[in-house]
Amino acid sequence: MSDTREQFRPDDHDNEHFLLTTVVGSYPKPKWHDRARELFDEDGAPNFDEEHPYPRDIHATAQGILVFTYAGQYDRAERAIDWALANMYVPSEGRFYFRKHRLYTKRMTLMRWCQAWMAYAIAEYVATRIADEPTHGYGIDADGIERLRAAAETP
Repeated sequence: MSDTREQFRPDDHDNEHFLLTTVVGSYPKPKWHDRARELFDEDGAPNFDEEHPYPRDIHATAQGILVFTYAGQYDRAERAIDWALANMYVPSEGRFYFRKHRLYTKRMTLMRWCQAWMAYAIAEYVATRIADEPTHGYGIDADGIERLRAAAETP
C-alpha cells in the first residue's frame, strides 16, 4: 500500500474540504495549514477552491469547522461558525442556506447537505471543547456529560 500522504494528495481530488478532514492526522502539518489558508479566509468564510472565493458553500463551512476542531485550532473553528451564523443562517427559521454566490444567495435548505452537516460540525466543536480533546464523532463520555451539565447550570 502506498504512503497515505501520496494516496490522498488534495491536488488530485475535487472535494478538498473533505480531504483536509481525511488527512489532517497524516498530512505534514505545514502542508495542510497551507491548504486550509487557501480554502478559508481569515474571517472563516470558505473559498470554493484555491483561486475562487465563490460560491461559498455551507457544507464546506461544516468541513472547515471539523478540520479546525480536530486540529485543535479552535479560534479558526469559531471564526467559521461565526461566519456561517452571520452569512448563511436564518435565526427566525432555524436553518442554514445552501450556497452564497457573489451577487446572490441560494436560500434553499437541504436537510442532509446543509442542516445535518452543520449540526454535526457544531456538535463536534462543542463536544471537543467539553472533552478537551477531539471526539472524532464518538461523542463525549460520562465525565464530559457531567461537565456539560455543570456548565449549563453555571450562570
